[in-house]
Amino acid sequence: MKKILLVDYGSHYFNDVIACLEDLKVEFIRRRHDDLVNIDAKNLAGIILTGSPGRVNNPGDPQLDLKLLDMNIPILGICYGLQLLMHGLGGRVEALPERDLGLSTMTIKVRSPLNEGIDNQTQVWMAHYDHVTRLAKGFEVYATTPISIAMVGDELRKIYGIQYHPEAKKTKDDLMLFHNFIFNISGYGK
Repeated sequence: MKKILLVDYGSHYFNDVIACLEDLKVEFIRRRHDDLVNIDAKNLAGIILTGSPGRVNNPGDPQLDLKLLDMNIPILGICYGLQLLMHGLGGRVEALPERDLGLSTMTIKVRSPLNEGIDNQTQVWMAHYDHVTRLAKGFEVYATTPISIAMVGDELRKIYGIQYHPEAKKTKDDLMLFHNFIFNISGYGK
């Protein structure tokens, strides 16, 4: 059976992402961002890029390995993962005046396969210094918070990103997001 590739960028919540995948009974391969050699795309259903304490505009911090995009497999970027996707694909990521940390209200603006079954307004956990200020070509905003773009997607390429951490709270809506990406979009288990 194909697995989910979980790419570790050093997130404080990395083990929480693992716990969510285990709760959903999903088989995954865990790899550090700098150890992506010998990955066979035909064995993967989807890719999840996790968060990081890094900042995409700092050249010394982890960057997106563009070969992940060449695999033509659905991708979900979480927080830093979203920022990596936008930065790597030509969008813009800029610093916030102060860190966005804690609960925020996310409002869905556009329905998509990623947010199917998630309430129109829901509480999400934010933990970031930077945010997306310009989308990469082909992406659409699906949801926002009062401060940031919260959810985006490119349906054609099946590349998605969220600015919040669903793995931190694990509410019904948080787990629904993982379920939608893994089972509905990536086709895991089919």
